[in-house]
Amino acid sequence: MRSTPLLLLAFVACADAVTAPNGMPNLARIHEAEGSHGGAPFMAVLVPGTEVPNPPGGDPNPAAGGVAFVTLNSGQEEVCFTMSFSGLSAPVSDAHIHFAPAGVRGGVVVPFAAPVAPLLPAVTSGTIARCVPASRELIKAIRDNPENYYVNLHTRSVPSNPATDRPGGAIRGQLTRTQGSDVNQA
Repeated sequence: MRSTPLLLLAFVACADAVTAPNGMPNLARIHEAEGSHGGAPFMAVLVPGTEVPNPPGGDPNPAAGGVAFVTLNSGQEEVCFTMSFSGLSAPVSDAHIHFAPAGVRGGVVVPFAAPVAPLLPAVTSGTIARCVPASRELIKAIRDNPENYYVNLHTRSVPSNPATDRPGGAIRGQLTRTQGSDVNQA
């Protein structure tokens, strides 16, 4: 069973200064490690002003924004993310990782919803977390050059509202390395 080796690894990893005086492991850290899928962590700060115009581009609300924490796990061939956002002028319709440097529009390389996962909730603020499949080669390419990839979130109302909908992208942020991004590079 997969959780047994992970629990053992988590037990060993948590035997540090945070353990209790009697040598018992920090159970909260073990639980955290069990729930983790591992991998290299990255993040993107999502703002409307960085969307490349695709008339119209960028959320009309300048206070719209969010953050995406992305974990690239080549061993499991998956990309996991937690994306929190607020202030959107229309409900979320989709989100992805695209291939392009800042200031350039690029193609989708990692969809966060259909066709690889369920549709995202149609909300204007909230947090979404899930894992989606991606090839080892793509994960390595993103890990090696995160500045060439961006996360963006798209919005669309039902019925559609051209004044607020941003099907070409509402908020966007380039991926950046975070602490631990350079571990497990193989």
